[in-house]
Amino acid sequence: MICGKCGKNQAQKYILQGKEIFLCAECRRKEGVCPECGTLLSEFQKTGLAGCAYCYTAFRDEVLAMLGKMQGSTRHLGKVQSERPLDRYEETRELVREHDYVKSKLERAILNGDFADADSLKAQLESLNKKLYPGVKK
Repeated sequence: MICGKCGKNQAQKYILQGKEIFLCAECRRKEGVCPECGTLLSEFQKTGLAGCAYCYTAFRDEVLAMLGKMQGSTRHLGKVQSERPLDRYEETRELVREHDYVKSKLERAILNGDFADADSLKAQLESLNKKLYPGVKK
């Protein structure tokens, strides 16, 4: 079949908005029609719904432009870590060691009746707990 738009090239049959139409590849691109399912670019832009997975390839430039407007970027950045995991592990391990040491000193101070020292050790232990368990309310 010949293209119903330009009347020059070989065309494929598409059903657009309930009407049967024959479009060549060039006119299909100009009209913004997905070659797999026949979804119109204008329809995709209006609803944000693709007719098939291939629509994302067919309308790639438009999809990227829409993403840029909606999300501010077309590049996925993911969650960026503020520090290296190994450094955080070492820091946590050191805090746990210190926590255990202060806790054992607190227990000895209570057993020995040194309540003034126990009070400062308790404050130190609470400070370490805040560092080890941020966001946990007591």
